[in-house]
Amino acid sequence: MEEDYDLAFSFAGEHRRYVEDVKNECVKLGLKVFYDKDKNNEWWGKNFISEQRSVYSGKTKYFVPFISPEYFKKAIPSDEFESAIWRSLQKGDDPYILPVKIGRSDIPIDKLHPTTHYLRADDYTPAELAQEMYKKVSKSSSPKPKDVQEIIDDAIDLPMPQIIPRNYSKFEAAEDLLEYIADQFQKNVKKLQTEGYAPAVRKSGDTVKVVVEKDGSTLFTLNLFFSNMGDNQIGYNFNERSMMANVNSYNGYIEPKYDAKTSKEGYIIADNFQNNGPVVDKNEVVKFFWNKMNETLERKSRNK
Repeated sequence: MEEDYDLAFSFAGEHRRYVEDVKNECVKLGLKVFYDKDKNNEWWGKNFISEQRSVYSGKTKYFVPFISPEYFKKAIPSDEFESAIWRSLQKGDDPYILPVKIGRSDIPIDKLHPTTHYLRADDYTPAELAQEMYKKVSKSSSPKPKDVQEIIDDAIDLPMPQIIPRNYSKFEAAEDLLEYIADQFQKNVKKLQTEGYAPAVRKSGDTVKVVVEKDGSTLFTLNLFFSNMGDNQIGYNFNERSMMANVNSYNGYIEPKYDAKTSKEGYIIADNFQNNGPVVDKNEVVKFFWNKMNETLERKSRNK
């Protein structure tokens, strides 16, 4: 069977930005990718469920589900996955489903065998993941003769401009960071309970508060909040009860940043308003605040 696509992507809408970036990088490498938004006009007025099933069940070389905690909770991604399973059974030992995990997500045993290997989105930039997909497709494809235009394109191998993607949003990056910090602290502060601390994490709208108490006394407080400094920065302070958007109440701020040279999204930590540090990922921002908390608790423990 001649497939229409090299890859067909399936995902929950919460992760569209990352998946679309991967798709765009795949297209740059010459891969034919099925991506739902590209079919908006062609499928206008049609039953899009039936159209998607026909792709996932036989019109693509590989089915790539971006499996997140939201993936199997939604009807459409689940239906897409079921269509792909039938195709996978027909192909036997020849791999068809190439899972990519986003965050802490589990694949139910009744969907895929637990020994099925997968890649983690957190380990790859969109460009790096596209390269892995390109290598996979290349191994399964016999070389195709190049036309004249492809030969010309190969000869003129000039670099693309290092620019920020038009769909990059500092506001969304800041929102994602607040959610991530709250989630990671919520999962990890429980460890402090074994040392007799009483930790709490609260997220409300565009603010996050972390409080650590012991013996009725507050030992550490972290406030994160959208600041009034513009540019979608996240202000923060320690041991402050208020979350006033006033520079005098800040200890620093976090600024979303896109590094055009490396094509990576990240953040600059402007501690004490010194914003000349490197661009770091979300994990490094969490570690920064976690270390601040540990330093405070250790210092106050020594001063008893």
